[in-house]
Amino acid sequence: MTDPQLNQLRPVIQHQAAALYKILNKYQDKNITCCDPFWADPDIWFDLQSVRQQPSPNLTKSQQEALRTANSMMEKEILLTLIDDLILELSEELEFDLSQSEELNRILLQNVKQNQMLVASPPPEINLFRRRLEAIAVETDIKISKILMPDQLKKYRKAIEKVQNSNNLVG
Repeated sequence: MTDPQLNQLRPVIQHQAAALYKILNKYQDKNITCCDPFWADPDIWFDLQSVRQQPSPNLTKSQQEALRTANSMMEKEILLTLIDDLILELSEELEFDLSQSEELNRILLQNVKQNQMLVASPPPEINLFRRRLEAIAVETDIKISKILMPDQLKKYRKAIEKVQNSNNLVG
């Protein structure tokens, strides 16, 4: 890409970076309440999809590809930050051992990859998109439940229920 093409792309990337930063802040703020499973909240995936779908008029194919690449990298960093924050919270709250933390990280990375693939190529029908997100979240929750000891599972379920109840009151 030429310098003028890069200069034309810079404000678009900055705009997307600002939108992604707002998403990060929104879900980090939600995560202050223990165990808020950002990965199970369809809104984050709708938010990320809306950033991906922001119009970028007058860009060449190479600029559009560079924009997609930059957006994907920024999105990945945001999701990794949220995973790290959640693992830290859950590890402290549920007293995880190292292997549980590592397994939780693996499970959440797999969830994020599945959701990112869905966001990249969403079905045309919004309810189908939501159902697929929910199916991935249920699958992830089952995997997480399997790595927990009975007392940890009780605490986890109680924390998740508390978060869901507070979300229902807000929503």
